[in-house]
Amino acid sequence: MRSVCLAAVLVAFALTFTPAAAQPGPRPPQPADFVASLVSPAMFGRGYSQAGHLVAAEYIRHHFKSAGLEPLSDDYFQPFTIAPDIVTSVPTLTIDNVHLTAGRDFVPTSGSPTGAASGVAAISVGHGLFLPDSGVNDFAGVAPGSVLVVEAGLPDSLARLSVPTDAARDDFKVAAAAAVNATAIILVVDRLTYAVASPDAPIPVFKVLRSSIANPETVSFDVRTARNVDVQAVNVLGILRGTSFPDSVVVLTAHYDHLGGFGDSVFFAGANDNASGTALLMDLAYHFARNPPEYTLAFAAFSGEELGLLGSRAFVLSQLIPLEQIHLAFNFDMVASGGQGVVVSGGTDFPVLYDRLARINDHLMLGPIRPRMATPISDHYPFVEAGRPGLFIYANQGTQPYHHVDDVAATLEWDEYLKVRELAVTFLTSDN
Repeated sequence: MRSVCLAAVLVAFALTFTPAAAQPGPRPPQPADFVASLVSPAMFGRGYSQAGHLVAAEYIRHHFKSAGLEPLSDDYFQPFTIAPDIVTSVPTLTIDNVHLTAGRDFVPTSGSPTGAASGVAAISVGHGLFLPDSGVNDFAGVAPGSVLVVEAGLPDSLARLSVPTDAARDDFKVAAAAAVNATAIILVVDRLTYAVASPDAPIPVFKVLRSSIANPETVSFDVRTARNVDVQAVNVLGILRGTSFPDSVVVLTAHYDHLGGFGDSVFFAGANDNASGTALLMDLAYHFARNPPEYTLAFAAFSGEELGLLGSRAFVLSQLIPLEQIHLAFNFDMVASGGQGVVVSGGTDFPVLYDRLARINDHLMLGPIRPRMATPISDHYPFVEAGRPGLFIYANQGTQPYHHVDDVAATLEWDEYLKVRELAVTFLTSDN
């Protein structure tokens, strides 16, 4: 597959969208408007198969310009190269003559190879345990060429015992299935999620929702993929110079990429993850352009997060802002679905910053707030790795599905978004 051409996508975008002048307008767009555009079919899940990530990048650049931000990089874009796996057509999976629906009943893993089969015997092998030291091998004696049906995780009887952690891993079970010459493997799951950072697999791998499968006897499937495709991604970067301390910088971040989709008709909209955080980033750009703070604000919309924080790592390595000038990286991810307040990743690592957030939160009476240790789950972490403070704030325990086709705009919880916005604005403008 050819690499995605940035210039061609931007020309196509320009034919259908004419940006406003690069100056603050009379009325900033509303967050729901941002989300509606980011989840539209034109952006196809802001993934890489249909270049939706580049359409989204141009949309964000337009709003950074319209808000009045200066470009931090060459015309607001910082390009970098990624190598995702792409499901190039809508996959099919038929179990006992019942056609399952991609995205709802099943998903292939993104690292699956291309493969197809018709009427292959299905063999259930329980949890697919392979524990040679204990003499346990659920794969022993299976017929070569079959499709193996495996329960994800570990059985309850072993979950609390000292079983090697490899035994529960999907890739470990896939490798064991390939070793006995299985045609494909089906992993039975209670909650269906998709990811674009799955490891390359030796045989096709499908995750199937438990309610969509029962005592299978025959399986037919067709999955078409292109692995390690050369794709150009871009971070979108703008800056608002501080009125008194321009060399002291807070970097506000959100990743705009999501999971893309299958072929050209099934896509993951990613409304909460992370159109919501991207909307907040643009919302804050308009707000602070009209209410400039004393210190500099950099606005970084990152790509490549779903593939392993690739955009934020590229930004940190680039030194477009010298690390010693970065006072804080403040990251927003999944901020429009929650029922139990907010969580601040990095809060235990940077207690002075967290305590100020907590005091503000208590004053505003926004609900529960709690800290957790910084971990590599979003784009604050490369800053922390580089020795700079990084906080990641997200709404806690929401009802919005995660990495699922039903993460759509209609079910977002805007009250939660407004709480995170008020907390962030007050934190960035107050010394309390």
